[in-house]
Amino acid sequence: MPPLPKTDVVVIGGGPGGTATAIRCAQHGLHVTLIEGAELSQSLTSETLHPEIEPLLQTLGVRDSVLAAGFPRCPGRWIALQGERQFHHFGEDSHGPKLGFQVKRSHFDTLLLEQAKALGVNILQPCRAIEPLVSQGQIQGLITTWGGIEATYVVDATGRCQWLARKLKLITTPYSPPLHVEYGYVMGHCSEQEYSPLIASAPGGWVCVAKVQPLRYQWTRLKWAEHSNASWHPPNLAHLWPGDPPHTVEVTWRLVNPAAGPGYFLVGDAAAVLDPISSQGVLKAVASGMMAAHLINKQFQGGQLQPSPAARYSTWLRTNFYQDLLHLQRFYSPVLSEIATLANAQ
Repeated sequence: MPPLPKTDVVVIGGGPGGTATAIRCAQHGLHVTLIEGAELSQSLTSETLHPEIEPLLQTLGVRDSVLAAGFPRCPGRWIALQGERQFHHFGEDSHGPKLGFQVKRSHFDTLLLEQAKALGVNILQPCRAIEPLVSQGQIQGLITTWGGIEATYVVDATGRCQWLARKLKLITTPYSPPLHVEYGYVMGHCSEQEYSPLIASAPGGWVCVAKVQPLRYQWTRLKWAEHSNASWHPPNLAHLWPGDPPHTVEVTWRLVNPAAGPGYFLVGDAAAVLDPISSQGVLKAVASGMMAAHLINKQFQGGQLQPSPAARYSTWLRTNFYQDLLHLQRFYSPVLSEIATLANAQ
């Protein structure tokens, strides 16, 4: 049997967490292979990116291309949860108000993937992971639809699929009852929704509305429980033309522990999922990918880190998760009684 092709790092998933890991590892001079199951860019929900992501994009070498993409910018968000509408600013610096991005995810993800390719990352697409290669408790590569790959590290960036956590039977702890997000698009003009996103209470959860392109708006609705009203849409967009059929994704709050171990790291939603009302899913994915790449590089440089890179990463990710969890609980505590009621009824 011929030897398997070797690489320093193999990344599963071409979303923000996976590409950030691949880019930073390649910038450190490591050999990286990235596998992505989708042949073309997937239809994903648009997202609000906090201004804190901008220095990370600069480090990854994609800030200029993201700015050139012309994504809508906003200085904050309107929030109306169990009360009157208030504007929450992202803050200011010496240049004035900090501006977030309202990105089209398929376009944003493509910019990151193109940067990875430019740095020499070997992209296998479409390619799916089938089984991890494990020897004496250590991950040593993957079996994929393109064949086997031997690697010193495997990074799982498969998002809410959490592929490696399921394969390794890692402990996944839920921190909410089952939650689902439904999102859709409408076309036309809505003068009150021209600039900053709006997050407001809605029957059974909350809804976020944002302008994502000229004459195109996205609504995203979190539901504490399943509802049958599939035709529901925000009342302030009722006069606009419906776009594509709505999509639904599962977003139950959860944490995988440990998020790293012998030969592997989990980044982004593959490691932890929190309520998207925080608008920091992409930011957290990128930051976790960069942290994993940093620790992987330290190990390749021969650094004897104590505790181990896996332990350091797991502690870092777990600490950040709990901090974000507490922030979200304070942020909309008036509606948590509704979640508790539903959880007790199950």
